[in-house]
Amino acid sequence: MKKTVKFLLLAIVSAAMLITGLAGCSSGFFGGSEADQQEAINLTVIIGNTQNSPDPELSLLNTYIDRLAAKGGHLCVIIDDGDPISNFVEADLKAPTNGKTENYRQKEINANSKKAAELIKLMKPIAEETNTLAALKLAADNTPKAEEGRKNVLIVLDNGIQTRTGNKSAFPMTDMRVLDVKAQDVMDSLEKSKSIPDLSKFSTIEWYGMGQTVSVGEEAQEPLLNCDIEALKAYYTKVLTKAGVTEAAGVFKDHTYKPSSSDHSAMPHVSTVKVSKVVHVPVPKPDEEPSENEKIIGDEGVLHIDEAIRFKPDSTELADPAAAKDVLAGVIERMKKLKGNIVIIGTTATFGDAESAKAFSQKRAAAIKELIVSEGIDADRILVFGAGFSDKDLVQDDLDSNGKLDERIAPYNRAVNIVDEESTVGKKYTNNGTTTRKE
Repeated sequence: MKKTVKFLLLAIVSAAMLITGLAGCSSGFFGGSEADQQEAINLTVIIGNTQNSPDPELSLLNTYIDRLAAKGGHLCVIIDDGDPISNFVEADLKAPTNGKTENYRQKEINANSKKAAELIKLMKPIAEETNTLAALKLAADNTPKAEEGRKNVLIVLDNGIQTRTGNKSAFPMTDMRVLDVKAQDVMDSLEKSKSIPDLSKFSTIEWYGMGQTVSVGEEAQEPLLNCDIEALKAYYTKVLTKAGVTEAAGVFKDHTYKPSSSDHSAMPHVSTVKVSKVVHVPVPKPDEEPSENEKIIGDEGVLHIDEAIRFKPDSTELADPAAAKDVLAGVIERMKKLKGNIVIIGTTATFGDAESAKAFSQKRAAAIKELIVSEGIDADRILVFGAGFSDKDLVQDDLDSNGKLDERIAPYNRAVNIVDEESTVGKKYTNNGTTTRKE
């Protein structure tokens, strides 16, 4: 492996850089007997310590750096900024000498630990924006081929939000709300531009910090909801699967970073991205007693919920049940105080087979029913239907002049609609013999 150092300003960066986790680790990584007994590794690390991401907890690397120091191997550290290819460092750590005294050998292990720790601590973002796909490709290109007796390990400490534009590998995530529906188009584009990295050489991949952000300056990044994070994970699951990673969904680790201590305002600019919003339905006041004839939703009203309740991409499973329950709190409380039934109707964007769309949207509507029932509402009071994209009273025309899906409109149609059973829309479904009622 060619010994190359390719990053800017490294010589003048202070080792006092406020990155959490490696403070004092130059004397804190000691390859003990456990590290000695484990298989040798090459270690590649992608770090997203940028303006919109919290300080990564570099202590998550300790176990692997112990192994690297005890056995020697290749280390590559990449910063996920707008130009990772200009902001990475790699070094080969020599294996401790055999046949020497244990003290001498431990001294060599400690030297390896110190070298690895200093290289990691010195790295910081230089270019504006982030380019996670380029960082992944760089990781693949600068890691040796897997060999017998030595494993390749990739650790990603990054929120996965890519904002870089202008090169083949860049897909700017400007709007988390449509990421799940754009994922396949992105995959097709990446394959055409040959920007999918080959990550099959890594036997271990761990990704921490997915979707975690910090808010800095006038253009503060709003926190991502769980549904946005699920969309991010689904997107990268597709990327990693294409990149040759088996069981890619298991790569992402549930770990919440500690609050940042670094001055993120001094870091290069990173664009903000749009995130999902939670819309609250008013809850009746405790002393409010609705009249007997009052409707749950409203005489002819349709409670249309699109982005306020999100599902996992291509799934009928709620991405964030707690947030969905929060949105439906008003409906639930009114159902507790009022008689009458409601009808939940699922809709979709115009895509695929009409009957399949109906079945899919009905399952999503059923998920909403299940959530409401879990709050103590009688299941017999909730009727569920799937309209797919066929009901022009509930969906908007989301095809452009070329017959392609218009993503400015399509999110509106990926929705559930709640109406009173005795309303005009409700009666249309309960009296329609061609529509299957789902109990």
